[in-house]
Amino acid sequence: NGGALDVNTKEVASMEKPVWEGSDTNVLVGKLVRKKKRQDRWVLAVRPEPYHAESGKLIQPISKDISILRSAHTTLPYDFLFLSCIIRVSYRQDEEDETRLIADHVELIRSSPDPIAVALAVDWIAEGKHEWRIIPALSDQGHDPMQHVKDILALPNPSRRRRLALARLVRGLEKGPGAAVDKPARVRPSYIRPKEWLLLEELEKLRDQKTSEQYEWNWMEPKQLAIASEVDETSNDQVVEQKAEPYGPHSSPNQAPLNIPADTFDQLSYHNKHTRGEYMNNKKMPQVRRMVQRIKALFGASQPCHIVDVGGGRGDLATALAIAFPSAHVSVVDKNEPSLEAGREYAAQLECEDRMNFVCSDMEEVMNDMMSRTEHDSDRDRKEEFMEYFANLGRSNGCDSLPPVDLVVGLHACGDLSDLALAFALQLGVPFVLCPCCYTKRYINSITPAWKIYCPLVSQGEEEKAEEIPKDLYPKSLGRLAEIDDNPQVSRVARVAINSMRLHGMKEAGGYSVSLEEYELKSSSRNLVLVGSR
Repeated sequence: NGGALDVNTKEVASMEKPVWEGSDTNVLVGKLVRKKKRQDRWVLAVRPEPYHAESGKLIQPISKDISILRSAHTTLPYDFLFLSCIIRVSYRQDEEDETRLIADHVELIRSSPDPIAVALAVDWIAEGKHEWRIIPALSDQGHDPMQHVKDILALPNPSRRRRLALARLVRGLEKGPGAAVDKPARVRPSYIRPKEWLLLEELEKLRDQKTSEQYEWNWMEPKQLAIASEVDETSNDQVVEQKAEPYGPHSSPNQAPLNIPADTFDQLSYHNKHTRGEYMNNKKMPQVRRMVQRIKALFGASQPCHIVDVGGGRGDLATALAIAFPSAHVSVVDKNEPSLEAGREYAAQLECEDRMNFVCSDMEEVMNDMMSRTEHDSDRDRKEEFMEYFANLGRSNGCDSLPPVDLVVGLHACGDLSDLALAFALQLGVPFVLCPCCYTKRYINSITPAWKIYCPLVSQGEEEKAEEIPKDLYPKSLGRLAEIDDNPQVSRVARVAINSMRLHGMKEAGGYSVSLEEYELKSSSRNLVLVGSR
């Protein structure tokens, strides 16, 4: 009677089978490889897999043409018949033409990997027309399939996040076990241009030599992130229910509830690889803890008075610092007002809002305004004016008085925002602990990042090659190489080079004692930390 696709014998057996009418009815399970519209019928070509699930015997996978008569249906009665879907068809011989097979009923077993089909299938599952098993990827990583469907439908439509969520299901249908399409998902590897290889070769030479007379900066090989000798080692790696964590004052940031609404704990995160709870527990919070530990090690027995978190958003790091340093004031500067408002609510729930200040402003505008108001020849006068300006900015946001800033921090400050944070720390003459993020985003015209000034050309003896390469190619190429996540060896060389140049600029301009450090890679590939003190 034809073959059956080995999608998952247990799943197929557990499904509620329809009542197949007629004693002479045959059943075929297979892949829809072709469909054509004739004058009096639709013809479906169904190809069984070479494995019969019921008999356990190999069979020859020959397609069968099964017709759906148009006299019975004015339109094709099954809207799920996309190519490469897996269907179960009950059919019989035509009484008038024994060579023709007539379909009595068609059931969808597995959705086609076509993006449109997947989007429709998600709606059908939500409406109860089909079981979630038509898209097996809905249960990946232990997700509740129906909750997964609700999370996808809750995303704005159209939106990039919804497209990414559906694309993940498509990939699961393409490359999963027993999938409708046997070939793996196509992934185009990042391309490194021939001229960019010159830059990589030059950086590797500098890495091996450690120092070079040709360039003004030296390679800094990252070392393990230094942490305080006495830290709270309470683990928060396991996902826990947020509602089980009490609000109120906390002696350690590890004991505080996550900074996300309780009803979004199980929703998919932005990249749809983890739920928001999993992302916060296993990705974000380990990074926050490492930053707090490093700052404790930097200050030793003392405590900072006023910490400025550049691009702090919802205040994950800022709130943890406010808890870790009970006598410190923490200011968050970000231009995203909804994120800042969420940070204010979170700080209020943890009862540390009296020591926190959320400033809605573009950091570039803050720097430009500060520079325009502080035209003094003396560095000391300039620093005092900077301190006073920022204190006034805090008072305008509801804080009566702010102590002088003595630390600048940033966790995943995108692109040139990291360079702006370094410039801010330099103008104030205070220590900094920064973890940069993207290297090609948010170009800020008011500053020229140090790494773009120090970016190398080529070694002596390579002048002919250098003439062929525009001078601005190297900063652009270096930033692009730093973003190649599918080639971590290349991206790490570029990131270390960029941050070595950043730290060299701080050392030369401000006399800082600097170090380039890194924490464990499992939390984030953007795991380099810039530390400077005076």
